[in-house]
Amino acid sequence: MKKILIFLLVLSNLSFATQNLPVNSKEIEKIIDETFENIDRGNTQKAVAILKKKISEDPSKIIYKAVLGLIYDRLGKKNEAEKEFNEAVKLQEKYPFIAEDGEKYDIRFMIGMLYGLTADYTNALKWLNQVNEKEYNEMFKDEIWLKDFLFGIFNYNNDNPEEAKKYFLKSYIYDEDGSSENILGMIYLDEGNQKEA
Repeated sequence: MKKILIFLLVLSNLSFATQNLPVNSKEIEKIIDETFENIDRGNTQKAVAILKKKISEDPSKIIYKAVLGLIYDRLGKKNEAEKEFNEAVKLQEKYPFIAEDGEKYDIRFMIGMLYGLTADYTNALKWLNQVNEKEYNEMFKDEIWLKDFLFGIFNYNNDNPEEAKKYFLKSYIYDEDGSSENILGMIYLDEGNQKEA
């Protein structure tokens, strides 16, 4: 229950920052929605076909490769997933991931976020840790605490409270609504540390 509350808290905190996140394209949202609707109906092959068609039509939309990789991962096809992810990373040299806001983003961030949204925090952190610190500073320039908050949440949900504490101790300084401090308090409470909680 506690992790569900924390996930909802994360969503509410991240929602105001969506103008800085790369998935703002209505076209991309439509294709991704159509893909996941097919998966929900059990039409995984059709979902894969939609993405492969979009990739062949416009290889510059590397987000489709990332989503395809995630689908393969969920199907247990780890080799195919890694292949798609690695190709997306390689392709970003030729086709930088440009969002609707005109900004360039590292596709590894999107791969990490996709994993995070599926609650695979180990893989989310693996990909998010590959993103350059400069990229994060640019991405979260208006909410400087958000990167550390995100890493704190993912580490906490990945059952790594010590690492989560390190990030929350950095983010709570700038976190005006106190979310970081609240979660930090819950971690200390779980550890039986009433004084810090």
